[in-house]
Amino acid sequence: MFAAAGVPRPQYDALFRRLLELQPSELKQRQQTADIGFLNQGITFTVYGHDEGTEKIFPYDLLPRIITSGEWATIEKGLTQRITALNLFLKDIYHDGKILNDGVIPREMVYSCKHYRREMRGVRVRRDIYVSVVGTDLVRLGDGQFAVLEDNLRVPSGVSYMLANRQVMKKVLPGLFGSYNVRPIDHYGQELLSTLRALAPSARRDPTIVLLTPGVFNSAYYEHTFLARQMGVELVEGRDLLVHDNIVYMRTTAGLRRVDVIYRRVDDDFLDPLAFRRDSTLGVPGCSTHTARATSPWRTRSAPASPTTRLSTLTLRLLSNITSPKTRSCLTSRLSCSTTKSNGATSWKICTNWWSKPWASPGVTEC
Repeated sequence: MFAAAGVPRPQYDALFRRLLELQPSELKQRQQTADIGFLNQGITFTVYGHDEGTEKIFPYDLLPRIITSGEWATIEKGLTQRITALNLFLKDIYHDGKILNDGVIPREMVYSCKHYRREMRGVRVRRDIYVSVVGTDLVRLGDGQFAVLEDNLRVPSGVSYMLANRQVMKKVLPGLFGSYNVRPIDHYGQELLSTLRALAPSARRDPTIVLLTPGVFNSAYYEHTFLARQMGVELVEGRDLLVHDNIVYMRTTAGLRRVDVIYRRVDDDFLDPLAFRRDSTLGVPGCSTHTARATSPWRTRSAPASPTTRLSTLTLRLLSNITSPKTRSCLTSRLSCSTTKSNGATSWKICTNWWSKPWASPGVTEC
């Protein structure tokens, strides 16, 4: 705030003069008002492992951090360039691999990363967009310049707290917004909705979009409900969705409804129990298979377009481990027969559970 002792920076001059008019007791009262407002609205986050309780009020600083339009123009231009580069990087490592072939980045650095999904190699995503939503952490250096501390590309969270922060600021210090030409952010929900709509199949003029949440016990559940309400889309859990004939559907009181875009807030490992963590109850069985096979314009798209596993690749890997030609042929026939008869999510689950048995089990020898 200060350029020197007692000398505020130009952008903080109006704020500084307003604070001089307030008594310390009044500042404390306004801070308490903000905290109560967050609590009453349920604007909390979960902290696991704390004995005093898990639900915490969103930490709110009564004094805003003011960024000038010139500074923001630089930040916006830099982030646009950075996000574009990150998206092209992800596209390259899952397709041509030029950056790896040229030795710019060591292969072992990419292939040893636990978040690298080999099963996504060669899989095209809608509009070649691998990064739909990004959370970038910025820090201001000693010379006043901004730098990127971290890029959150997989399941970034926190934007709802920023939006709530703005609303509380307007109530606690209403006069400040009359002194500053603050850029609005209330339209974020509609901007996000437009981004998700752009990922829908072109043939779907009125796409159905849902927000997939892990549930009420997730630390960012408030944000999930907030964004779903802002966008006017359904908030769903894994049990609300199913995959049939390689298409994602949502269970409703009127029956199944086709889903075109999933804004998922579930980590990769929990997204599909048939492909990743088998003990996960948060995801949608078979959805990763669907994502990889969704080459038709009628198939659902998942956003952000994060790498997931293809069932066909998993099938080939399992069959390649079987040395007996007779058993391999038998297994292949069983898989094909099961898929032809049921052609739905349940058949995939049966097959996967069957694959997980030891190869010398009665289930295999009987085949």
